[in-house]
Amino acid sequence: MSEVDWSPAFPNQRPPFAPGNTMSLRHGVYSPRRIGERAQTVVDQLLEQAGVGYLAAPEYRASVWRYAQRQARADLMHDRLLEHSESCEEVAGCETCESLERRWREFDTAAAKASERLGLDPLSRARLGKDVAQGRQADAAAIMAELHRQELERNAGGEGS
Repeated sequence: MSEVDWSPAFPNQRPPFAPGNTMSLRHGVYSPRRIGERAQTVVDQLLEQAGVGYLAAPEYRASVWRYAQRQARADLMHDRLLEHSESCEEVAGCETCESLERRWREFDTAAAKASERLGLDPLSRARLGKDVAQGRQADAAAIMAELHRQELERNAGGEGS
């Protein structure tokens, strides 16, 4: 039913909400749309930073998005915590403040763990670089071993002729 077809059933009745409205949305911490919007901003800002160009590679796409969603949720919860604590009469001992802070810490910890997996802090970046270098060394050693084996087979085949 479009708004044009609608007529109030009683005086002062408001029209129905349009699809995609945010009237019932308080903070968006549990809203896939709000999390997605904020996560996209996190991804955009992340990929603009110097030194993280490797994150633009397709194999990082899912991990970057998971990190961005966790960071978005932590950011939205932090905003909600600040909003509530500003209007709270007494923050110390406020059960809502304590609950919001506990949830924010959970979300923030999840985001921090996801950021470490991507190498977004100096220590995890160094570890990631070391792991990548060791992987490349192992790949090179395997290639060298295969080339050596092939050379031995060629030499063994030539001696028997």
